[in-house]
Amino acid sequence: MIVWITGAPGTGKTTLAHERAKGDDRAVILDGDDVRQWLTPDCGFSPEDRLKHAHRVWEVARRISEAGGTAIVALVAHPPAPVDRLIWVDRPACRPLWPGTTYTPPEHPDEVVR
Repeated sequence: MIVWITGAPGTGKTTLAHERAKGDDRAVILDGDDVRQWLTPDCGFSPEDRLKHAHRVWEVARRISEAGGTAIVALVAHPPAPVDRLIWVDRPACRPLWPGTTYTPPEHPDEVVR
């Protein structure tokens, strides 16, 4: 299972991911800031690099899911491919977006957290 939590920077995605992982000993949290350090250190914050980062995170999440685990992704970017559950954190950003970027909510999230 892949649970993808998206929202603007500083809205509580990581906190929500940790809450969702409680009680699931097969859950692996893939936090965007954390995985960027080891999975995509070659990526910056351009639109192309952000998309590359999201694709790589999704690929890791897919492999966790295929192995029987639960991948809980906390990322500003929307999922680049289908996920089992899409959660949008609808709160004002506590941190600024990267220069030259905008954030748009997903069209059809499975759940909205305010």
